[in-house]
Amino acid sequence: MTWRTSEGDRILEGAEAELVRESLGCMIDRLQSRVSDPANLEGDWRWDFDVPLFDQLTTSEQLAVLHEIAEYLLTPTAKTLAPSAVNDAGVYAIFQTARQFIEDEIDQQRQGLGEGELDPDDWYSELEPSMRVLTLRAYDECFRDDDFGNEGDFGDVDSFRDEDLVDAGLGFSCGDMPAADGQDMTQWCELIESLADQILSDRDFEMADEMLDLDPALANAMKQSLGIRADYYSDVAADLRAEQIEETLTAIRKITHPKPR
Repeated sequence: MTWRTSEGDRILEGAEAELVRESLGCMIDRLQSRVSDPANLEGDWRWDFDVPLFDQLTTSEQLAVLHEIAEYLLTPTAKTLAPSAVNDAGVYAIFQTARQFIEDEIDQQRQGLGEGELDPDDWYSELEPSMRVLTLRAYDECFRDDDFGNEGDFGDVDSFRDEDLVDAGLGFSCGDMPAADGQDMTQWCELIESLADQILSDRDFEMADEMLDLDPALANAMKQSLGIRADYYSDVAADLRAEQIEETLTAIRKITHPKPR
């Protein structure tokens, strides 16, 4: 087992792994678009992943963190990776990227709405299956026993829409499960947060700036009382050399998409 998650030491499998691989692949696409122009590598522009600690890293540091996450979270390794703030922030950034893509899908969907009934062909993004479908699959796999009783899953999440959920007697009352074409971001954010919680047992990484600003003795006392590893905040991301960047991009892609998309 290679990653210490809230559900124990494990690697991701099934639909949960598929969601993480796809979202991680989207992050790499974004970072590579910056890396492809050397003039931008150390420029002021950066993509905001909505996770301050991760966003503060340089592009090469972000790639190093994502490579370590991909290796330890998605492939078997000999040891379990000790938790650190930068790595946990990177994991959370993966789920925030999924949320961002869901927002993009909904924006595309709304732009395609007309007087008549919604035609899926008019609004689905190039990602197939959509990030919403990937999220539903992962949530169904992780929480089916909690939300749907002993029967297992709730059917074909790829094609479920509002009317299907109502016909099935599920609606939104059973775990607030949205349809595959649902546009309520509150529901999608709740699902994304629940999936992130399957890996992250807390959000201690969000206190990084505050902890580093404290008197060391006080910071150590707080970490001890909260059960935080002593060097959780002091572990830093590797800063890749220029010649390592393309190599790291390739290594991550081999993990996220071993077969061509």
